[in-house]
Amino acid sequence: MSNRGSKPWTLTEAKAKFSNIVDRALRGEPQHVLRNGREEVVILEATRYAASLKPQRSLVELFSALRGVDIDLTREEDDPREIPTF
Repeated sequence: MSNRGSKPWTLTEAKAKFSNIVDRALRGEPQHVLRNGREEVVILEATRYAASLKPQRSLVELFSALRGVDIDLTREEDDPREIPTF
């Protein structure tokens, strides 16, 4: 559980203090909610959530790192592959 400072909330506490939890999340403090003793949910501000959905690097950047690398992708002819039957 990566709590980073604030104590986790039980589900019962979270229901009772939801406005307080939202205020803390809006101040940049992710709020962790436990159910049955296990961390189940993290409440965070929308901009932080949106940023977490963006890829760290684009696909072009990932493949451009391979430019100039000599990789042989040819398949050996003497390595037959079994074709599954359905």
